[in-house]
Amino acid sequence: MEQLTLDIGKIEDTFFGNCQLLGIQTTLSATRLCWLLEHNLGLCFQRKMMDDIDVRRIYDIPKAPQLSGTLFDDIDTPEEPMHFSVYRHVFNHTDSGILLYANHRNGYYLLPESRNQNFLLLIQDEDFCIMEKSLPEWLTHIPAIEQVNHLHLDKIKNKANLII
Repeated sequence: MEQLTLDIGKIEDTFFGNCQLLGIQTTLSATRLCWLLEHNLGLCFQRKMMDDIDVRRIYDIPKAPQLSGTLFDDIDTPEEPMHFSVYRHVFNHTDSGILLYANHRNGYYLLPESRNQNFLLLIQDEDFCIMEKSLPEWLTHIPAIEQVNHLHLDKIKNKANLII
């Protein structure tokens, strides 16, 4: 019987094509950050529980398959599943938009190489701008946001964790 393999590279190319990733450092909660983004920039983020990334591991069954929040990685977690919330703003007349990920949860990180960022913002249009300014420019003018960093997707080792 022929064995089929999943080509992660093609999935990543499709999901991350034409995207930019920003890291946001702030002490705000996710809901407060979403409110500020709507109030200041008109970006209306909504959370759908089915988009949340749920990372869990099966401990009860010896040699049981490991489950993780992505299709690709096994992540060693405590018995309780870790939920990384995901909020979505959808662009008009398209399926693409902006995804806001909580990067930190109980000492675990969705992207361990970006530990300084509390939130990750994946913009599914690298040319996206508001009134001829890029989104990072607008974000730096919100006082509650301490820092905004552009993260290069090709240098992110665990970017598959962002695929929903």
